[in-house]
Amino acid sequence: MLHPAFDPVIRALERSGVAWCLLGDPGTAAGAIDLLIDGAAAPRVRALLAGQRFMALPPGAGRPGAQGAFVTYHRPADQWVELRLFAELSFGQYSALRTHAETACLARRQCDAGLCVLHADDRFWMCLLEGLLDRGELDEHAAARLQALLPAARLDGPLARALDTVCPPGWTAERILDNVRQGAWQALERFAPLLAAAWLRHPRLGAPLRKLTRRLSGALQAQLRERRSGLAVALLGPDGCGKSTLSARVAQEYYFPVRSVYMGLWQRTEKAGNDAALPGLSLAGRLLRVWRQYIAGQYHRWRGRLVIFDRYTYDALLPSGGKRTALARLYAWTLGHACPSPDLILLLDAPGEVMYARKHESSPEQLEAQRQGFLTLQGRVPQLQVIDATRPQDAVRAEVVDRIWSRALARQ
Repeated sequence: MLHPAFDPVIRALERSGVAWCLLGDPGTAAGAIDLLIDGAAAPRVRALLAGQRFMALPPGAGRPGAQGAFVTYHRPADQWVELRLFAELSFGQYSALRTHAETACLARRQCDAGLCVLHADDRFWMCLLEGLLDRGELDEHAAARLQALLPAARLDGPLARALDTVCPPGWTAERILDNVRQGAWQALERFAPLLAAAWLRHPRLGAPLRKLTRRLSGALQAQLRERRSGLAVALLGPDGCGKSTLSARVAQEYYFPVRSVYMGLWQRTEKAGNDAALPGLSLAGRLLRVWRQYIAGQYHRWRGRLVIFDRYTYDALLPSGGKRTALARLYAWTLGHACPSPDLILLLDAPGEVMYARKHESSPEQLEAQRQGFLTLQGRVPQLQVIDATRPQDAVRAEVVDRIWSRALARQ
């Protein structure tokens, strides 16, 4: 059984008419699958995945040889799932050892109830070559799987024929198959480096230039991966609503790296309208402080991280509880608009008595007054969304992650 997040993808692939099949064992796919597709259809499949809430990862994030790697958040299961696309069947370091068997393998794939997998013969040879050339060993799991697929193994299939083409002297696909029948796993593991060396020397299937090109490409893509812009999210709400706890939980569960930046305007002993005798100096000091934090957040965004601002300059726009002078209103407006708006602003909302029960700070009445003040920001602050913070922590975190993910998808 595949993870339910992949069901709409499989249905969309079936409707599209693209030739595809699952690589690997569908019974152990869990939260990650590999798909073999017709290379000419790769742009269509990428567009199809974007329509199913999958985000393309930066170049080089998938296994060498992959056409692309994708990820999505599946809220019903509260889980991240990954999907990788392959347009060729290749093995070894940097996937430098090609088979050119993709078209033939796709043509004879086996489909049942909408799920397409490699022919059992091709699954046998794939399992064997992955163990020998990708991992360099045949562990207990691989040995058991090979024994289970052994009755379907043939010598006239596309992968067996490709193997016959590159085997070193004294070895053939038939001899390799005999070793599997005998369970001679150590002999096969000793044979693996000889096979890789012979394959790499083949003028069409394992050109050394291909290995070098992929190695350099992987190094370049790793650098580009660090330059993908991240997302900025602000968490607002009164004391006790769970901002700090939520920020820490999201950092633990989010797929991409997360950095939390505190953007509080007021110290605990200060009030929003109670400033020093020289308000100009007070304003300058606060602007310097918030911009220092904002620039730190922008640096992390530049590094591709999700930045969570704990509080934001919008705190200055909250009602003060008394009548403000024109100068005080100008002071608050300047602070409130001091930094550009984040990509997403989430207001954690809970009644005063709920917040008091969590931290026993202030009083239920004071916290309720703070809550009502934050609710006045609706309609005044762009990108503001209200989150019901009375629910269990996992439910709140799952909704916040889903909303962040939706915003990230909208930006790609």
